[in-house]
Amino acid sequence: MTKLTRFGWVLILGSGLCLAQNEQASPADAKPEQQGAPVEAQAEAQDAAAAQPLVPSDEAAVAGTMELGYRWLGDVGGNFNAYRSVVDLGSGVRVLNLDTRLDDPSGKLWDRFTLRGGGWGGDPYNTAHLGVERHRVYRLHVDYRNLVYLNYLPSFANPTIDRGVFVNQRSMDVQRRFSDVQLDLMPGRMLTPYVAFTRDSGFGRGITGFVSDGNEYPVANDLRDQTNHYRGGVRLDGRGWNLTLEQGGTTFKDDQRVFNSAPNQGNRTQPLLGQQLFLRDLLQAYGVRGDSIYSRGLLAASPAAWIDLNAQFLFSQPSSDTNYFEAKTGQFVLLNQLLFYDRGTGTLSSSAKQPHSSAGFNVELRPHARIRIRESWFTDRMRNATRAQLVEQLALTGFTSALTDRLAVNFSQQQTELLVDVTKRLTMWGGHRYLWGDSQVRAPLVQRPNAFESAELRRHSGLAGARFRPWQKWMLNADAEIARGDRTYFRTGLLNYQKLNLRTRYDVTSSLSVSAVAAVMDNENPTPGVQYSFSSHDAGVSVSYLPKGGEKLSLLVDYNRTGIYSDIGFIAPFNGQVERSLYRDNAHTGSVLADVRPWKAGPWVTAGGSYFVSSGSRPTRYYQPIGRVALPLGKYAHWVGEWRWYGSAQPFYLFEGFRAHQFTTGLRLTR
Repeated sequence: MTKLTRFGWVLILGSGLCLAQNEQASPADAKPEQQGAPVEAQAEAQDAAAAQPLVPSDEAAVAGTMELGYRWLGDVGGNFNAYRSVVDLGSGVRVLNLDTRLDDPSGKLWDRFTLRGGGWGGDPYNTAHLGVERHRVYRLHVDYRNLVYLNYLPSFANPTIDRGVFVNQRSMDVQRRFSDVQLDLMPGRMLTPYVAFTRDSGFGRGITGFVSDGNEYPVANDLRDQTNHYRGGVRLDGRGWNLTLEQGGTTFKDDQRVFNSAPNQGNRTQPLLGQQLFLRDLLQAYGVRGDSIYSRGLLAASPAAWIDLNAQFLFSQPSSDTNYFEAKTGQFVLLNQLLFYDRGTGTLSSSAKQPHSSAGFNVELRPHARIRIRESWFTDRMRNATRAQLVEQLALTGFTSALTDRLAVNFSQQQTELLVDVTKRLTMWGGHRYLWGDSQVRAPLVQRPNAFESAELRRHSGLAGARFRPWQKWMLNADAEIARGDRTYFRTGLLNYQKLNLRTRYDVTSSLSVSAVAAVMDNENPTPGVQYSFSSHDAGVSVSYLPKGGEKLSLLVDYNRTGIYSDIGFIAPFNGQVERSLYRDNAHTGSVLADVRPWKAGPWVTAGGSYFVSSGSRPTRYYQPIGRVALPLGKYAHWVGEWRWYGSAQPFYLFEGFRAHQFTTGLRLTR
């Protein structure tokens, strides 16, 4: 065995041992076909690529990069829970980055073996990817991703903050894991069967609210859920067309437990009708089990050089069953009967079915070399029928309720566009989009028992845009949309709005380029009783300087100015009066990153950082400078050292600020 081969196996196996300590990866997202590209050209390109050997005989058998290191976290000043909610990087040994490839020119078992990952050893986000393939025989992809999510900002959902109680009443510390496995047989051939499996699961703890008449109590919460997705199908590729037929299904479960075992006064400190409400013991538990089978089809075809067609269809029918149990003791009230009681139990069982179908098609016509016409249509229809039985026992009073609910949602969209190449340097387009839909759901029981209420969606949009390239170094894109509607589902939904986006790029020299973006949107709902107003703007510029392709120096500078304004009325729950909700935010975001490498085989230094400064309803300051040094230790190794500083402050919530230094040192191996 050659030294090169031994190095490759040591690199891969050593990395595999590090990755085996955890079980995490990320699903690979399929990239859609280039819009407007003829299907026949795509098929010819696929055939040409399939005809080429995957591994040229003169290519190195092993290539890749691995970076191992140790991170030190200095003392975190300020609020440690806020630091964990925003950054959450700790101390310890880490596999910072891994990207290896092992090629076998003989192709006996595989042509290419790839292994990628990063963030292993304790970071809140880590990934792994394994790929094995043999030319026109099989292709196997395994992806895994792990995410630790903590939200413990004291100012969020905390009505007791004015009493000095810095406990978030809607907090969570959960771990989510995503895994995806897919095997394609005979890739690159006309017939390609495939099978795949995806799992999404989560577990953790948190704080949630137990709501009772007259009071709300923050209590502990256990969470656990899992969704499995099984699918298999076949892809058929021909000259001028391709077809995908897929059959799949899902299984789902969600278990939650809410509990309390100590006196809990809740958010109400004053007596209600002369009685002090409190919670002593609580146990709530529910379990949901569901499954679904679906069928999906996708067709793309180019029957002639001047036309492209694609269509899709999906039908599924999920069903679920839910069981719920509750037991509580304390002092409670039933306001609609002015009944005080000290204990209660409840059970509920329910089931639901939701047939769901969606379909759509897109057509592009090219009647002239400079004219393109695009037509698209999409519809989505969902029905949800449920039944439930609730049994409650409050002290000596019992209640039994049988409920049936129904949700129906229909949504459709039709769009027509005309694109004209006015000159070789100017393309203009315009179009029209029509959005419509309706929904029906049971009305609130306190308003109209056993009644249903409906809503509709109607909106027309005018589309326009242009792409201008006066010369090779300068490009300008602009698109606008103006919409008018008379019905929308939600008070804050889009109704009468206008949007404008501008994007430009100018290559000053082969090493220096400048790009800029600007976007504006305004939305109004003048309906009496709503009077909603929303606007946002975003403007930014970025500069990239890479002399000689960035061989010795690279400089990236970016700046953005954003603003949001929202104004709407709402009914305050404590007095039933209309109050005003006004939110404003104006922010500056910037970053500078310079990479200097005086000579090719020498050290290189990276310095810079980013910042965020906002003013308005919730002013915030956030800074993150960075410094990085890499020193060569030989042909294949570098020592890497890095320093970062995190600093956050909020003038209205000083208790939520934090600051921390972070140091990382490690070894980077490359081949």
